[in-house]
Amino acid sequence: MKQKHDILEQLGKDPGFKVPQGYFEGFTEKMIDKLPEITITDVEKPTSLWVKVRPFVYMAAMFVGVFCMITMFKMINNPAADQRKAEAEMNSLLDKPASKASDPSILNYEDSVNNNLQAPPVSK
Repeated sequence: MKQKHDILEQLGKDPGFKVPQGYFEGFTEKMIDKLPEITITDVEKPTSLWVKVRPFVYMAAMFVGVFCMITMFKMINNPAADQRKAEAEMNSLLDKPASKASDPSILNYEDSVNNNLQAPPVSK
């Protein structure tokens, strides 16, 4: 004995719901007649300052982003130029006369390298 596994065949294909005859004929007209009458008027909203300025702010932010990206790419692709710039800056600092030589917490770069000096702890 073989059992039927198809539920639709066991129960039949009757959905159980029926639409009355002619229900959808003229349905749109009946619904429109029941709805209240409304008039739509166009109200012009005042534009705020932000709405006017927003495109220019976005464009400025875009240009700042592009500038930062270009700067980053230059730094990544040309590290030697940055190193030369840092060395030149360090040399200019070392060539200045030591006006703060009396302060023991400030060490000269040459002193720390040549004499293996350690910076004293800075007290607050």
